[in-house]
Amino acid sequence: MGTLYVPIRTTEAAREGQHEIELNIKVKGAAAADRVRPQGADGGFRSDLIDDVVGLDLGRVLGVPFTVTPTRKIRLAITIQGQADSAEAIPSMAAKFESLWTVKEAEAQARAFQEVDDSRVAITSGVLLEPLYVGLLVEGQHRFAQSAVPLRVGEAIALAKMLTYTARHFLEDPRLQDGLLVPIWELAQEYELPTGDPLWVLRNAGFGHLVRLSVALSFGLVARALGSQPWSLEERRGLIRLIAGRLEAEEKLPVEFIYIPLLAASTIIAHGVNVEGEDVGHSLRLLKKARAARSDVLDDPELAEASQIFDRLLEAALKRQGG
Repeated sequence: MGTLYVPIRTTEAAREGQHEIELNIKVKGAAAADRVRPQGADGGFRSDLIDDVVGLDLGRVLGVPFTVTPTRKIRLAITIQGQADSAEAIPSMAAKFESLWTVKEAEAQARAFQEVDDSRVAITSGVLLEPLYVGLLVEGQHRFAQSAVPLRVGEAIALAKMLTYTARHFLEDPRLQDGLLVPIWELAQEYELPTGDPLWVLRNAGFGHLVRLSVALSFGLVARALGSQPWSLEERRGLIRLIAGRLEAEEKLPVEFIYIPLLAASTIIAHGVNVEGEDVGHSLRLLKKARAARSDVLDDPELAEASQIFDRLLEAALKRQGG
């Protein structure tokens, strides 16, 4: 499974308007091949909150609706607009094939699925809300500090709530469990990590995967609260890659990326992840105090729309809590 990149460029003589590109594709295998997927599927991953599975490891694990159209000729419509500029240098026109999934990786996924399936009851019963929240609170503070974002108290609480909400969202729905667990157990098996304690596995092997799912879920929660999606598909995919990638590589992460969308979404679900003895209104006020301390960054004119979204959602949450 992979993606074929075919470069296309125009010349100065290209006419404006609609054009059609025809590609004649021929695939030559090294040996006889068998399908790993049927010719089509109506089922698979569906969610009211996550409308795009790219980069989330959900499509390959849970499947997505698809159809196969066998053909050697592919026709693509393109639009040419504007005036041509003389190219200083002709870009590379070499085609590139990027492998996305191999038979070896499919076998690793099958082994992880088997282990998860054999331990499913122990995993789901062993991941309780409060211990999960406490573990993710500590892990979140540690991971973000490694990426040069020391979290303030209100930020750490809000982040832990969003991560906990995401984990429970997947664990509590039998149709979604494998989308959370299988990629994490694959990674644990690859690095020969112990898997007897599911909370430990989620914190240590699964933090990056959980962050990716949390960012995607956060975009959906914010869009539902606002009645529309403020960010384009490309922006959302880019932020999912950037946030999780910087954390996993322990590279500097600009602080604004924790507010949009993760902490913005945390205000929406604040009352749904309520540990014993917590005053939700107090937690939200701590988040408001933390946001004020970040005003030198969040009040940048380029972040005006994102900051307004966060402030609006936080005030709505405080109002619900009587704060």
